[in-house]
Amino acid sequence: MSARLLAALAAFCLLACGQREPSGHLEPIRLVGGTFHEGALPTESSEGPAITGVEIAGTVLTVAQPGRVITGRVAGDAFAIAVRLGELGSGHWLQPVEGFDPAFPGERTFQLELDVGGGVPTGLHDLRLLAIDEEGRAGEAFEVEVCVVDD
Repeated sequence: MSARLLAALAAFCLLACGQREPSGHLEPIRLVGGTFHEGALPTESSEGPAITGVEIAGTVLTVAQPGRVITGRVAGDAFAIAVRLGELGSGHWLQPVEGFDPAFPGERTFQLELDVGGGVPTGLHDLRLLAIDEEGRAGEAFEVEVCVVDD
């Protein structure tokens, strides 16, 4: 991890210290290892980093399903991934991206572990992912239409 990335992460952590963050435990989705933030996703911009690839094993999610894994790649200047399920819930989740992918020079990887909440309405929803850089600029959203079913 670069010194610049570590410094930005440290600054982010210092800003968050002492402030009560919502837990997100009542949200329609939860990211294991992610942080919950109230409000809409950041505004999309063509100046923000791009999501270059997403892999998800199927687009059918089950109400109260734990541990659904989504992997992918982002532009090298990405710092985090923001995730939200449509307009459901009161906010979105953020999770830092990982290291550079040797198979795709200049791109970073990410791995999200998604838990689906017990109160998610069944039907079609857009799962929105955005890459965010160190300045807080978001790239264009990558949307996956998912179908939530009740087992």
